[in-house]
Amino acid sequence: MKLLPEGYYGNGFVLAGVESMVKDLVAANNLDHGVKLVQKAKASVNEEYIKSTIDVLKDKKVIHDGSISLYVTQWNRLGLEDVDFGEGKPLHFQRI
Repeated sequence: MKLLPEGYYGNGFVLAGVESMVKDLVAANNLDHGVKLVQKAKASVNEEYIKSTIDVLKDKKVIHDGSISLYVTQWNRLGLEDVDFGEGKPLHFQRI
């Protein structure tokens, strides 16, 4: 899947979102609800979704207010504990 322009250097990412009522997320024994929402969002990210997101971002009138959003990410496999930007490896790195 080639979506970034030739010669592009850096990271490209898109956000997949879901909505839920707080009461549904905190209900007793209902962790399954939140997990299924995240799985559904991850499964929805395909080439068509990415192209659609890029088209939306080209419209400079679109404003995203991140202050009303909760972002859940999975960065545990990125290898950040081994990153060296020229000053040596991190002195402290905590996996949660």
